[in-house]
Amino acid sequence: MSTTNATTNFYLLLQLDPDAPWNEADFELRVQTKRKEWSRKSSGVGRTALEAKKSMEQLKGADAFKSNPVERERQAQEARLERVSAKKAEQAQLRESLEFTFARGYIVQSELDTLIKEAKTLTEKEIRDLLTVPVVPKAPAPTANVGTKVQPLEESQLKKINEQLQMLGMETLYQVLGLDQTVSEDKLLQAATALYNDMVRRGTSMDVGAKKDLAGQAKSIFSSPDKRCSYDESIRLRSLEAILKQLSDSMIRSGEKTMTLGQTEVFLKKTREAGWADEVALERLREMAQRRNWFVQVPPLDIQAKKLVRCGHCNSMNEPGSKFCAHCHTELLTSCPNCGADVRPDAIGCNSCGFATGNRFYVDELLAKFPFERDYVEAGRLLDEVAALWSPAKPDARVQKLQEYRTTLQHRAKEQQTIQQQLDQLLEQKHLFKAQEFLAAKREKISNPQHYQQRISDTIAQARNLLNKAQGVQDRETKSNLYRTALQLCSDYREARELLKALPPVPASQLQASVSGTLVSLSWQHSPTQGVNYKIVRQAHSQPTGLTDGELLATVNANSYDDTRSEIGVPLYYAIFTGYEDVTAPQPTLLNKPIFLLQDVQNEASEVHNNQVILKWTPPPNVRNVVIVRKEGLAPRSIDDGLRLTTSASTSLVDRDILNEHTYYYGIYSQFNNQGKTLISAGKVVKARPEAPPAVINELTISNEKLAQGYRVQLTWPQPDKGKVIILKSEQSTQLSAGESISIDQLKNYGQVLQGQAQLLIDTWLQQGICYYTPVVTFGGIAYIGTEIPCACIDEVTNLRSENLGNTIRLQWTWPASCWEVAISYNHDGWQYPPVKTHYLTKAEYEHTGYFDLREDRPQECYIRVATLIRQGKQRIQAPGIRLQARLAPKITLTYEIRKARFSKKRTLYIHTHTPGLLPALVLICRRERLPLQKSEGERLWHQGPTHIEKELNLPLPEQKYQPRTFGKLYLEDSNAYNFVTIQHPNDTKLRLD
Repeated sequence: MSTTNATTNFYLLLQLDPDAPWNEADFELRVQTKRKEWSRKSSGVGRTALEAKKSMEQLKGADAFKSNPVERERQAQEARLERVSAKKAEQAQLRESLEFTFARGYIVQSELDTLIKEAKTLTEKEIRDLLTVPVVPKAPAPTANVGTKVQPLEESQLKKINEQLQMLGMETLYQVLGLDQTVSEDKLLQAATALYNDMVRRGTSMDVGAKKDLAGQAKSIFSSPDKRCSYDESIRLRSLEAILKQLSDSMIRSGEKTMTLGQTEVFLKKTREAGWADEVALERLREMAQRRNWFVQVPPLDIQAKKLVRCGHCNSMNEPGSKFCAHCHTELLTSCPNCGADVRPDAIGCNSCGFATGNRFYVDELLAKFPFERDYVEAGRLLDEVAALWSPAKPDARVQKLQEYRTTLQHRAKEQQTIQQQLDQLLEQKHLFKAQEFLAAKREKISNPQHYQQRISDTIAQARNLLNKAQGVQDRETKSNLYRTALQLCSDYREARELLKALPPVPASQLQASVSGTLVSLSWQHSPTQGVNYKIVRQAHSQPTGLTDGELLATVNANSYDDTRSEIGVPLYYAIFTGYEDVTAPQPTLLNKPIFLLQDVQNEASEVHNNQVILKWTPPPNVRNVVIVRKEGLAPRSIDDGLRLTTSASTSLVDRDILNEHTYYYGIYSQFNNQGKTLISAGKVVKARPEAPPAVINELTISNEKLAQGYRVQLTWPQPDKGKVIILKSEQSTQLSAGESISIDQLKNYGQVLQGQAQLLIDTWLQQGICYYTPVVTFGGIAYIGTEIPCACIDEVTNLRSENLGNTIRLQWTWPASCWEVAISYNHDGWQYPPVKTHYLTKAEYEHTGYFDLREDRPQECYIRVATLIRQGKQRIQAPGIRLQARLAPKITLTYEIRKARFSKKRTLYIHTHTPGLLPALVLICRRERLPLQKSEGERLWHQGPTHIEKELNLPLPEQKYQPRTFGKLYLEDSNAYNFVTIQHPNDTKLRLD
């Protein structure tokens, strides 16, 4: 029975979570913390102290509570119910208090934050679920044509602003910034800051000082919505005071004390245009009439007039339902592009979502400035500003126009970049006259064309001055230097080039050549003319006569050149053309005799086969003939040293007239025709020794092991009599036949070549799949193909087990998730022998019975393998499989009992069977009070080794004194033997030993 105070719920008292697991240490810590808190509070006075004392009193039952789990669970359930009840009550109270907020049409984020912070049981999500109005970042500014209690600016500040506005001839700070009254505070503050910084940089003047002060005032006013509302209210009050003054002046002039209906209607028309509601305007009129003792005739209020809408751009009033302003023709926005809520045309922002709809007039002004000319950087900045000011959730016409302008701007900028690059290229090439024409044609599309024009004009003027200077010079060298300098400044200066052509350079002399392999090194004597270059021209079969007569190899300033790309097997003629600024000497410098390059065959290789050698090579260019000379034992020393072989192919030869185990040397020589004369290359020698091919490998042992990620596949094979073994791995069958031979280089066309070591290869797979492994013996450049073996790396079956049912072995296992078929194969001789039979079983067939029965006619050992498999077309590809050895034998069923002699302590174990056979080892386990349930429960009393039974065995038990109620139970010593022997146990009365 609980000893805790029935009125105390410790979960509620200590504010514990009833759903949290019980932790006594946390509970005691909580008790100590609260006791200190309440002890401190109880020393005071008032209600708080009384409540603390009461809580201290309730803590007395804490020890009984923590030691009583039943009571803890009861109080936890009570606390849960109390928590649900408190949450419902708080929801109802909050829903009622939010009615005034919902009537306003929105809730400000700061209000919501306060509700969430003060909530006792409700979560933020539960509070948000109660909301039926949108959450806005800040309260929307008051609308312009309804009465408001907003306080205007302080009188002295407003007076100072108006005095400086009057000095500039302006009426509002909005005019100073050049923005509409509906523009958002962010843009207004940005514009005010920019204006202030601009005025600070300027000199001192009355206008600059006034603009600077007004910009400073604008920075302060537009830094917060409240200050802006106060300033807007001051503007509105000023307009109403002006209308009242006009009315007062008219009444004083007339001397009348009665305002007619017509005067009142005019007054209301003016106040409506100024943004005042009729009720507020009439109230101010009555206040003034009372002070002046006027009688005012008030007409019935025009309902339609009250519905007039103000244009946010020009402040004109428009008839209800108008889509465009009658005065400035600006669109009268009636819905928010961000959320779709209704919005007044003169509103700064949307009351529902806070989107700055008032920015649209300034956005339209920015978009109207497009298309932009040349200054695409400024254009991009303005479009970025538009995107920052106007980005509704649903793209509207303005956003679409912005995107169109961006596309156009990108196209124009790219076009300008291309034109700019073309102009820069002309300038880099010194083609100034072409650049001048290009600039004149593309002037409108080039940024800062004046800079380029000045640069071009100045450089052309320098070149002309040099030309004029050369006219008065008599020295040939000096004159040509001035012409060349002018061309270096302006390479398309036609007049300078024509004059320079009359002063060609002196050609180089003494051209010589030396040959090293296929490298031709040229050298010559410099021209006496300074600043020249040399153009090297090469031509086959004849001397070059001009720069275009042959191949121009290079233009150099040095007096040597190495030709690394000389043509083989043809006479080569070289010429040096001396020149400067595209003016060439009248005569080239020529080589006295042609160069003729010889080259041997390349990529020579041999393949040895049975009494056969295959030679392959790549012939050099322009070769007339390839001659092969064979010699046994020694390499040929020349083309005539050995037996010359004939071949109809230009790239290979098959030599069959040879013997195995003999070494042959083949000399390969290239013959060229040099104007009727045969030239022979130095030649290359290839050594080959034909041999009988190795035996192919037809046995490949594959096993795999599942890793944490992927599989480890092991392949082994027998040692070949010769050659090296590699493994060809492919995703599909190679279709290569065992015994087939191909070139080693061709193997990569069939799959991946894997290198093993010492008849072993480890291949790692990252995921499940199938592949084909083909053992290949490489010898003498030839790959000898063995028997292709498919391999599947898939999850194996697990928990493979068997049960002997006499003439049947029942197999059961656990299927892997990705397998749908297995192969069950077995033999009776050992794992090293092939299976005598294989069964294919689908997962559906297995699940129909839950097992697979292997039936045989006679008792024998069975070596069983269960392998998962994958089908590829009609082919079944097996995994290595799981092995199990099981014995098939008739099952022996035993019955037994323990008998006690009537007049002695002798006890005998009687065993009976209907199936004769060899019994495995038996043990008798004894235990007091009850029968043992397993071999480990009790003492081992008796043991009998394997023994034969026909029908009955009578086995004496040890003679000893047994404790009362001692029982004996028969077991097989080897638990695996239960596959062949079943023991039927009698009731305990036949198993007593006492």
